Amino acid sequence: MADFIRETKNGVLIDIRVVPGASKEEISYDKEYKQLRVRISRLAMRGKANKAVLRLLSKVVGDCEIVSGKTSRKKTILIKNRNAADIKQCLFIR
Repeated sequence: MADFIRETKNGVLIDIRVVPGASKEEISYDKEYKQLRVRISRLAMRGKANKAVLRLLSKVVGDCEIVSGKTSRKKTILIKNRNAADIKQCLFIR
């Protein structure tokens, strides 16, 4: 289940799929794409969705940044100063 988490020397990389314009903001696991699905209420306009994604994720996992996919629904996020076990625990993944 945790195929989307990779540990690096700089922190942990996670693959996410963003669903902008959702009625409810939430983080869930997408079995089809083997990624986290991050639903946000903001639309993908002028970086507002990216800011909303980072705000939601940072509440759960801490300091993070988008390292690829800034203009795509599929993104890779770097979570700094954490390890994969910490992230799995934050996201309740076994």
